[in-house]
Amino acid sequence: PNGNIEYLGRIDEQVKIRGYRIELGEIENVIRKIDYITDAAVIAREDSKGEKAIFAYMVSAEKIDSEEIRSIIAKSLPDYMIPAYLMQLDYIPLNRNGKVDKKALPAIKAGTDGYKAPRNKLENIICQSFCEVLKLDKVGIFDSFFELGGHSLRATMLVNLIEEKAGVRLSHKDIFLYRTPEKIADAVNQCVANEYNPISAVAAKEYYPMS
Repeated sequence: PNGNIEYLGRIDEQVKIRGYRIELGEIENVIRKIDYITDAAVIAREDSKGEKAIFAYMVSAEKIDSEEIRSIIAKSLPDYMIPAYLMQLDYIPLNRNGKVDKKALPAIKAGTDGYKAPRNKLENIICQSFCEVLKLDKVGIFDSFFELGGHSLRATMLVNLIEEKAGVRLSHKDIFLYRTPEKIADAVNQCVANEYNPISAVAAKEYYPMS
């Protein structure tokens, strides 16, 4: 009203990932509210599989537990806004204008450090399902689905694959709750096995009735 312009900053940090419009600043704000996090940056870029994903970078004097960070984020934001990749840095790189230098943020690769082989048939089925969904050569029983690049859409694919191979239908939430082949196998053992009934393909037609 007095003729002055108040500059609030850019408002184009919204991205679209797997059909969802996501405000990256919202994720960043949740991370920054964690007591031991001193700085954070959240970006969207393609991962090693060529899919756009959320990458989060954090600074802290303490060693950061990625799974704990994801659990905290999950209390405030929906599953599809939980970063697939997280990394602890000594500092967030800035450009000469004082803004986050996104190009200087390092790539984050999914890893399987401390590999522990499956101990039984069920764990092997689940590890193989992880490999198929995440396009990895091997997965150990203590590897986290989300540490390896999993996200909400891939979790749905994993649920379907486990049902096909093990005959048990887990919920989408179970993957976020249990995360590793070991714990998911325990969850499967608690369920009653059902016969898997695949949906058969219909005959090819010029057109189909609306359903």
